[in-house]
Amino acid sequence: MEENLSKLGLSPSEIKVYLHLIKKGSSYANRISSETGINRTNVYEALDRLIAKGGKRKLLEYKFVDNKFTNPTTTIVYGDNCLLINWSDEPIAIKINNREIAKSHLNYFDMLWSS
Repeated sequence: MEENLSKLGLSPSEIKVYLHLIKKGSSYANRISSETGINRTNVYEALDRLIAKGGKRKLLEYKFVDNKFTNPTTTIVYGDNCLLINWSDEPIAIKINNREIAKSHLNYFDMLWSS
């Protein structure tokens, strides 16, 4: 996968950050830094470059959320799939393959991001 991402024009640090976010879900820059070995400032720069490289279709977008709103569940929507991952002591993942559910989650996220 890293080779394919490199062929798409991603730098080594962008690849590490992108793969980390895919694997772990949303995260803080300091956590990405400590888990990838990339300097925190470089993590921010890699995130900005990933957003810029996405063009019309964003590869990724991030927002900072107050700690009181965080929870151990990550939601990933891709195609007609909705993946829910709970990162508790015994992580559990649920994959739902349903166009309407995926679309409803995307609509919800669009509403959150636009506010």
